[in-house]
Amino acid sequence: MLCAAVAILASPAALAQFVPTTRVVTQADVVANCGGGTCVCTVNGALDPLCPGTWLRNYDSADQPTPQTDSDTAIATGTYLPFYDSSVTSNLDLLGDAHFGTLKAFAQAHSDTTGAYADAGGLAIPGTVNAYAWVTFTDEVTVMAMIPGQVVSLAIARSLTSTDMVDVGGGGLSIDPCLANGHGRTELEASLSVTSLDGTGGGLSQYARDTQTCQTPQIIGLPTDTLVVNVPDGKTARFYEVLSVTAYARQDGGEGGLAHPNRVRSADALLDASNTAKLYVMVLTPGATYTSASGTTYEVPESGAQASAAAAILSLLATTRLRRRS
Repeated sequence: MLCAAVAILASPAALAQFVPTTRVVTQADVVANCGGGTCVCTVNGALDPLCPGTWLRNYDSADQPTPQTDSDTAIATGTYLPFYDSSVTSNLDLLGDAHFGTLKAFAQAHSDTTGAYADAGGLAIPGTVNAYAWVTFTDEVTVMAMIPGQVVSLAIARSLTSTDMVDVGGGGLSIDPCLANGHGRTELEASLSVTSLDGTGGGLSQYARDTQTCQTPQIIGLPTDTLVVNVPDGKTARFYEVLSVTAYARQDGGEGGLAHPNRVRSADALLDASNTAKLYVMVLTPGATYTSASGTTYEVPESGAQASAAAAILSLLATTRLRRRS
C-alpha cells in the first residue's frame, strides 16, 4: 500500500529533470448478471446482445502540465423473461480531478435485485460493481531568502477530508454481514512526499483507510500531516501528492426465504474524497519567499494549527542539530 510516492525520494537522477505535472487514472467495472430462461440485458440504456450486461472502462490522462479531470457514470441491468419477475441493476459514479494543490476523488458502487419473484424468495440475480480513481500532482518550488545564502524552512502540509459508507441488505431480513453472500468495501490511500536535493528534512507522509461490511475500519496514519524541509537560498524543494479511492459492491443474490437468512439482494459502497485533498505551503523563515515551477501560489491554512505544528517540528530539528554539535 501507498508505495507510489517512494520513487520520487529514491531517484536523484529524476530530480535533475523536472516538469510539473498532474495525472488522473480511473477504472470502471459494472456487471449485471442474468441466467435461467430468456434474459434481456442493457448497458447505459442500450440493449446488450450478450448477457451479462457489462461496462468496462479504463482511462489514463498520462502526465500532463495542466489540470486534469475525468468522470464516469454507468448502469447495467439484467432481467429474467418471460416467466419471472426478477431483475438486477448495477451502477457506479466516479470522479477523478487533479489540480496543482488540490486533488479530488469520488467513487460510488451499487447493485440490487428487485421484483415480485425475488420478493417471494425466488432466485435473485447477482451483480458486482468496482469503481477506482487515482489522482496525483507534482511540483517544485525555488526559495528566495532575505539574507543571501540563508537556509529557508518550509512547512508543507496536506489536509484530507473524506467520508465512506458500506452496506448490504436482503429485502427486510436480518443479515449477518460476516456470513452474507455479498460484500461492500471502500479503500482510500493518500500520500505526500517532500524532498530537496540540496537541503534537509522532508520525508514521506501516508494515510490509508480500509472499510468493509464485516470489519471495523483499518486506518494507517492521519488525514492531516505536516512535513518540514530546509532549503538553501536559490535551491528547490519538490513535493508529490497522491490520492486514490476504491468502492466495491457485490450482491450474490441466490434463493431467499427462511432457509437463506443471509441472502444479499443489495450492496452499496461509497467513498467521497471530493472535498478535498489540499496541499499548503508555509514559509517559516521570516522575509523569505518562493516561486513554483507550475506558477501556483499555494494556500496557507486559515487556522494557525498547521503553522504551529510545523514550527514545533522545526524547533525540534534545530534542537537535535545543536545536540549533535555539542
